[in-house]
Amino acid sequence: MTIYRSASCSKNSPRNELINRRDLTSQGAKARRELIQAMLEHQNEERLALEGYGPEVSMYYSLLEETGIYRQEDDYWDFYPPLENSGLHYLWEAVETFCLAATETSQTFNLLYQHLASPPYGVKQGAVPVILAAVLLYHADDLGLYQDGTFIPVLGTEHFELLVKYPERFAVKYFAVIGLRAEVFKELEAILRNPQLKKLGKVRNATLLTVVTPLYQFVNKLPKYTQQTRRLADEPRAILKALKTTVEPDELLFKALPAACNLPYIGTEAGDDGVTAKTLRTKLVHVLSLLLV
Repeated sequence: MTIYRSASCSKNSPRNELINRRDLTSQGAKARRELIQAMLEHQNEERLALEGYGPEVSMYYSLLEETGIYRQEDDYWDFYPPLENSGLHYLWEAVETFCLAATETSQTFNLLYQHLASPPYGVKQGAVPVILAAVLLYHADDLGLYQDGTFIPVLGTEHFELLVKYPERFAVKYFAVIGLRAEVFKELEAILRNPQLKKLGKVRNATLLTVVTPLYQFVNKLPKYTQQTRRLADEPRAILKALKTTVEPDELLFKALPAACNLPYIGTEAGDDGVTAKTLRTKLVHVLSLLLV
């Protein structure tokens, strides 16, 4: 099975051989690093804000634009699955399947590299970090990344530089939402859209990370006095502690926060009338409003 073939030559996109190596040259590694940085920092800009005709631009055309991975839809530039005849369809599918399979426990990326190096894939590793970055950005709302067991709320260039060198230190986890959990998201999305809580930011989709990440960011930006105060009642203090110390997003949302609110663990079974979710929402709105004062 052929996982990758270079995109065809064009005036603006010469055939790119830099990425067709198991171990990139120093020039190729630098170009890949600059391309991934552009992917992370300029996700919705035409050509990822890349200028000129350097090797990183050649790599961009060959791997992302000509394959359809980065394209414009409805006047909006973003990452998407590649075209089926792009030559990268099977590589994307393999990386995506690996990430989405990490539902019960997180999976380290060295396992992904081992998987891709084995038959029937046998893919060269030069292209993998770029495709992995694209998959993670495409699934930004439901794939969580961990470094040494700690959740990374916002994926940055510094993380990817380490990931390329030490894939065993990084892991991915997929946050699937079913049953009552979907109701919780609706309620928590309402929290983030509450005009009283604008400092939390807007939510794009009702998925786990779009709800949890702003909560983490909100707590981290609180003044130290607020984070350490003992003037809060027991329940608000428990909620604040859960937000500060629980690193697993699903653990926070479905176990730690309900426990802090004196509510039962929220399982995957279908809920009855959503009372637990509504109660959780009400209590969180109250506590977050107190913390904003």
